[in-house]
Amino acid sequence: MATLGTLAIPVVTDPFDAMAGQLAESMGLVVFLRNQCDLLGLPTDGDLVTDERVAMHPYWQEWRAEAERAVRFADLLARAGFTERQVRVIEQQAVLFADLIRKVLDDPSLGLDETQRQTGRRLAAAQLRLVAGSDQPSRE
Repeated sequence: MATLGTLAIPVVTDPFDAMAGQLAESMGLVVFLRNQCDLLGLPTDGDLVTDERVAMHPYWQEWRAEAERAVRFADLLARAGFTERQVRVIEQQAVLFADLIRKVLDDPSLGLDETQRQTGRRLAAAQLRLVAGSDQPSRE
């Protein structure tokens, strides 16, 4: 049997990560409950349900409630600037990765001359754009 001491273990987490985790969990429940409704033939294509039997079904009620909860989590994340934070993190990672490639190509133990280093940078930038699906030229 679990005790309060084992249930209340503090976990250090970032508030954004906690909210994003809750949104992901909520969306997982929305998908599961919607699938259950679909299997039972309960309508899930709109808010207007006139059949009281449908509106009273536990799966349908939970699906609607969880969908509303997911929207609230998404709204909280948006108002808290989560998307902007994600963009900043990705930009920071890109800078770190570009610096890593530059340092590897500039390492004297490789014995590359300036032309080879520039070619390596150009090839790396082209491959990164392919991976990212971006048509924007990189700054070297």
